[in-house]
Amino acid sequence: MANIKDVARKAGVGLGTVSRYLNNSKQISEELKEKIRIAIEETGYVRNELGRNLKTNNPRNIALLIPSIFHNFFSAFAFYIEQELAKYDYKIMI
Repeated sequence: MANIKDVARKAGVGLGTVSRYLNNSKQISEELKEKIRIAIEETGYVRNELGRNLKTNNPRNIALLIPSIFHNFFSAFAFYIEQELAKYDYKIMI
């Protein structure tokens, strides 16, 4: 699994530049944004949202405890809760 260092190495930029890209900073040129986007695609990098939330002390996760995911009611309930939370940039843990 690729990490931010792999992306930086592949794009030929520093870790800070990749971090600024991931945080939608406007301080990066379009050329660098494209290089980083391609590097992310080629390395298969996926941002670890749980780790990011812990690091920034901004947890945007909600735990949902249900008795069984196999019951139609509970699986549909979890699905709709997840959709609604996504509108506000929250993640759900079932």
